[in-house]
Amino acid sequence: MSTLYQLHGNLASLKQHIKTLAITWQPQDSILLLGETVAYLDWLEAYIADSEMPQTTLSRLYVLQSDIDVLSPTTKQYLNLSSRSCQVLSDKDWVALTLSGYETASAVLANLSPHTADAQPQFNKIVTIA
Repeated sequence: MSTLYQLHGNLASLKQHIKTLAITWQPQDSILLLGETVAYLDWLEAYIADSEMPQTTLSRLYVLQSDIDVLSPTTKQYLNLSSRSCQVLSDKDWVALTLSGYETASAVLANLSPHTADAQPQFNKIVTIA
C-alpha cells in the first residue's frame, strides 16, 4: 500500500512542501499536483532531486486537467506535459483514485477514461499538503 500526497501551493511554498513530504516518503508513493502547483512542475522535480527522496521512488505523478485548463497557453507550451511522465486526470478520475479500496469506487472505476484505465492504485493514505 502507498500514500497519495496531494500538493497545493505556490512556488514560494513548494520547497517547504517537499521537505515536509520527504519526512514520511516511502517508495511507491505518488503525488497529485493541485491548482497552480502544476505550473511549477520543473521546480518540483528539482526540489525532489535535492531532497532525501530520490525521484526514482515516485510511483506516479498526477495533474488535473481542470488545473491545466486554467493555465495560459504559454505556460502549457512550456510545461510540455506530453513529454513528461505525469498522468493527466479528469475530476472523475481523481475521485476514482481517491476512492480506490472503497466499495463505492467500483462504480466510478468502471467508467474511467481510457488514458487512466491501467492506473488503479490502492492508497492506504491520502495526505493533502497545502
